[in-house]
Amino acid sequence: MAFLSPLLRAAVIGLFILSSALALPTSTNLEKRNLPVSFRSTRPLTFYRAVTHAQEMNQMTHPHIVGSHPLPFPQIAGDFSAHGGYYMFASREEALYWGNSFAALSSGRKFMIVELTYHAQALVHPSTICSFPSGDINWQRFVHSNQAHPPPAPPMCPLVEGPLSQIIRGQYVPATSAITGQPMWQYAIVHPNWLSVVRISRVQQFDVVPNWHHDPHVIPSSFARAGNWARVCPGCQIQ
Repeated sequence: MAFLSPLLRAAVIGLFILSSALALPTSTNLEKRNLPVSFRSTRPLTFYRAVTHAQEMNQMTHPHIVGSHPLPFPQIAGDFSAHGGYYMFASREEALYWGNSFAALSSGRKFMIVELTYHAQALVHPSTICSFPSGDINWQRFVHSNQAHPPPAPPMCPLVEGPLSQIIRGQYVPATSAITGQPMWQYAIVHPNWLSVVRISRVQQFDVVPNWHHDPHVIPSSFARAGNWARVCPGCQIQ
């Protein structure tokens, strides 16, 4: 996700590995899987973004942030683009676990979950979507190229979806969810002009639960959907 230094991102992935007792790469985690949702959907979708960086958290407190499009992202290399991207999860629980883990590792006390609504528009043509339903060789080459030096040219596809990566013995492999034991999927908008395909529908702030990674299968009660959610924007009508 955005603003993650390589070291901290590796540490967060490490929590997933330890929590889910991830095995070394096998044919199982490289085989074709079905994405839970896709940018190709003709129906509205909900995505979730974990926010832990102070600059983006401050942006999320603007009184008119709900209903707006996300602001441009920093040019930081990631899985799906060497030139930055706006990364999201389709699972609220995965976003919570990621945000909580990263905030805890960076000594943060709070993090935010941004809920976004995606509406497929006429401009979303299949040719504008790069979809990777597995961690196969094409996905591995794509992820590796985005971390190359010098970086490749700007991405051909403004929308990218597929597995989140981790590195095991120098090889990119799909990360496994500590919560479900299944592959972790991420969705990214990697061209700033395409941030208009999503709107922020809700912003919520949470206190970090430092030891959640010890029992990742049990969602802390403070994160329950009907639980104690902190309103970041009192005048906003929910995301």
